[in-house]
Amino acid sequence: MIICFEGIDGSGKNTHIRNLKNRLIKKKMQPLILSFPDSRFDGGKELSEILSGKREASADEQFGLFLSNIEKKIKSPPQHNKTFVLNRYVFSTLAYQGALGFNIEQGKTAIEKKIKQGKLIKPDIAILLDLDVQTSLKRIKLKKKEIFETKEFLEKVRKNYNSLAKKNFLCRWAVIDASRKKKEVFGKILSALNLS
Repeated sequence: MIICFEGIDGSGKNTHIRNLKNRLIKKKMQPLILSFPDSRFDGGKELSEILSGKREASADEQFGLFLSNIEKKIKSPPQHNKTFVLNRYVFSTLAYQGALGFNIEQGKTAIEKKIKQGKLIKPDIAILLDLDVQTSLKRIKLKKKEIFETKEFLEKVRKNYNSLAKKNFLCRWAVIDASRKKKEVFGKILSALNLS
């Protein structure tokens, strides 16, 4: 099973992935957690510089770097793990770079092509932790900010995510209100995965 967690900053992806990992281990499963982007793979260093504001790049260039980074890392995980939990995936680059003006439909076509070629994996489910931007900004105010963490920009990202979810792009999507209490949100995640 391949499970993707998506959502704007502060939506609780790390917390719920950690909780899900523990639940899966209790069920004698061997989850492999993969986070994107990863600085150890192609484009990772450049992406770190872009996210910190040290380097400028067009939306098209950013999309290419993110996709290359994901593709290289996806090739390397050991195949004996039957459950993959992805902290962000191709949906993130569509939502974020789309908010910068990248052509989302063009990106979707490129992703579908790479899946057919076996260069990317197709998820079974994408869990969108949907959060209003005001709450997102409150939650991340203590963190070191990245260039994408502004109200106007995150509103566009959230809209793009919800559009992908509405169309069930690539797989089944479960949209969960991430403003609720952690226990309630995690319960909804387990229900979406038939693990409750």
